[in-house]
Amino acid sequence: MITPHPLWLRFKAGDPDAFEQMYEENIDALLRYGHHFTVQTEVIEDVIQELFVDLWNRKSNLGDTDSPRKYLCASLRHRLYRVLKQNSKVSGEEQIPFDLTWAQEDQNLEEQRHSQVEKAMNQLSQREKEAIYLRYHQGLTYEEIGEIMGVQYQSLRNQVHRAIQKLRNILTVIIMIFLTSLSTSILSGGYNGKYIILSSL
Repeated sequence: MITPHPLWLRFKAGDPDAFEQMYEENIDALLRYGHHFTVQTEVIEDVIQELFVDLWNRKSNLGDTDSPRKYLCASLRHRLYRVLKQNSKVSGEEQIPFDLTWAQEDQNLEEQRHSQVEKAMNQLSQREKEAIYLRYHQGLTYEEIGEIMGVQYQSLRNQVHRAIQKLRNILTVIIMIFLTSLSTSILSGGYNGKYIILSSL
């Protein structure tokens, strides 16, 4: 049984300040997440707006969650898939690309290393890329990711493990360089959380 998040409970009780706080704390993460599914910013913004309007209108009928971000990411994912399927006539999730281009988010990463990592990541399947993104970029737990993606816990762990093994094979040459720089950055408190996956290889 989950313990409902206090902010979520306040929102469900009709507290407009809680609703605004939930929006402000999650809007940037939702926009970034949405951009991995489509480059159409207007589509993402429209879907997010509809999501929050719908949440407010249905607040008294919503279930509980221990993580507003998990709930919002899952809702955005579902709505974006629905819109993109309608627009592109695709039949399944695997046919909708999950783009792992992070150029705008990682301005301090040297261009050559960034390019190598990006190419390696884009050799993963769409669902592997999404799981990796949610785990190591958004910092979500396997349980939270499983709920967002509709995947069982052990199946998800296996999926991420396979993805990491693929990356390990591709990136063997540059892993030690990254590990050295990451270790230094983490110890100094300066690491921002992106590409932490490489420390698991």
